[in-house]
Amino acid sequence: MLIPTIETDSVADVQQKIDAYVKVDNPNKPTHFQIDVVDGLFADMYTVTPSDLDSVDWHGLTHEYHLLVNEPDEYLEEVVRSGATKVIAQIERMHRRQEFILTAQEHNLIVGFALDLHTPISDLTDQELHQLDQILLMAVPAGFAGQTLQPQVIDKVKQLKRRGFSKPICIDGGVNSKNLSSLKAAGATQFAVNSDLWHDNLISENLKTLLASDNQ
Repeated sequence: MLIPTIETDSVADVQQKIDAYVKVDNPNKPTHFQIDVVDGLFADMYTVTPSDLDSVDWHGLTHEYHLLVNEPDEYLEEVVRSGATKVIAQIERMHRRQEFILTAQEHNLIVGFALDLHTPISDLTDQELHQLDQILLMAVPAGFAGQTLQPQVIDKVKQLKRRGFSKPICIDGGVNSKNLSSLKAAGATQFAVNSDLWHDNLISENLKTLLASDNQ
């Protein structure tokens, strides 16, 4: 399953990408988006926040937020108000992990944890794996688009499977039509696509190539 992803500091850019995407004539195109939120503390950049996107016209698309921030639970109120269906948070700067899970669930959000490239699977407890709806694994150092997927993420997928995690595993960072098959073979089920979807403004052609790889 492909998840179109946007990482930007511009509300106008978010709207422009969504407007362009909905015009793509492809009956198999995904209808769920991921928006990255980076606070300048987790990584050296700033992006839009959920509150910034109150005026965005989603054209019927659903969306989720990937929180690459310090203390993600402090963003949950914004996420809920934005109408998102899912929230995923990096664990590296989260000190209230149980509170995050329980609060998100109270608001009927699908909830996941994300691990940066060098964060070990062992940092997740068995209790968390039971509670969470999905895990996102960064395949590049978190915070910047356009990087090359690092192959160690494949072993991390296999580690999760060995621990009995049977819920969705999303790969984020460097995903493209050439590496989708190896990620799927390892057990990953969702793929956040950013640069490989939007590059050269050839959204329709890029999406067609990605969908062909995802369906192999």
